[in-house]
Amino acid sequence: MPFLAIDGVEVEIQTVNANESPELIGDKERMFAGNLRSTYRASKHKWENLLTGPMENSAVDALMAKNGTFVVVTGDMIPVTYIDALLTITNSQYIDRNGVDFVRYLSITIEEK
Repeated sequence: MPFLAIDGVEVEIQTVNANESPELIGDKERMFAGNLRSTYRASKHKWENLLTGPMENSAVDALMAKNGTFVVVTGDMIPVTYIDALLTITNSQYIDRNGVDFVRYLSITIEEK
């Protein structure tokens, strides 16, 4: 299984500064006796600052077409079999490979539905 696949497009992740931050749904509060009471009902995942490895134009175009939409995300990075998530492409860089050809790198955010 690939480390990350977004709607069937395998994506190599090369960044070391990616953040995974859970979004807790619910609240917590102190009771009259001072005890902490939690009413958290769920936790959703959000991965930010994921920098891809070099990608060919066809793979980049497939992901750019899905920017801002909900996609199916699978792979070893995901704690379950798959999730439905919002894909946001935050940056796109062109890197010259040999003076004639270039590859692209994407910076993406994946937020669980």
